[in-house]
Amino acid sequence: MAPAACRSIKPEKLSFDHLFGEIAEMGAIFDVEDRADALIAEQKAALAGVAADTRGLTAVWYSSGTKAPYVGAGSNAPAMIMEALGLENIFAGVDEGWTAASWEAVVDANPDVIVLVDAAWNSAEAKKKLLAENPITSKLDAVVNQRYLVVPFPASEAGIRNVPATVDMAGQLAGLSF
Repeated sequence: MAPAACRSIKPEKLSFDHLFGEIAEMGAIFDVEDRADALIAEQKAALAGVAADTRGLTAVWYSSGTKAPYVGAGSNAPAMIMEALGLENIFAGVDEGWTAASWEAVVDANPDVIVLVDAAWNSAEAKKKLLAENPITSKLDAVVNQRYLVVPFPASEAGIRNVPATVDMAGQLAGLSF
């Protein structure tokens, strides 16, 4: 199990360096160090090409939930990715990987961008519909202006999909108008 997924002890705040270390460790365990090193080099190069947005934008990472949103907090893959993108996570102060929040807290923060986790059981499109139809979230600037970033569910957990997702989301973010 990856340390970031551990529930019995609190792991350190996740970083891309931690992820690269885990890839190297898996390479050593399975005697494929060359392949692991090549993947790490490829991902480091891709990540180096991501320029953090400098507009001071805020964001919420909305994973699931309808009555109350389950969101990325301050210490796991969502936090790591948002930091790389230059987005200020409105739940960064919660020292957990994920947290149950409230719609009122999201509305009070009025994030500039909403990251939507796209899962087969709870699609990004379903989340957009819920946000647009909810009387309080429908007035959020990000909802009114359709300022969404979409990330596939597997890339929302710590692992080898985080760097490609960060690159993709940087492109999405660059295409948003403010």
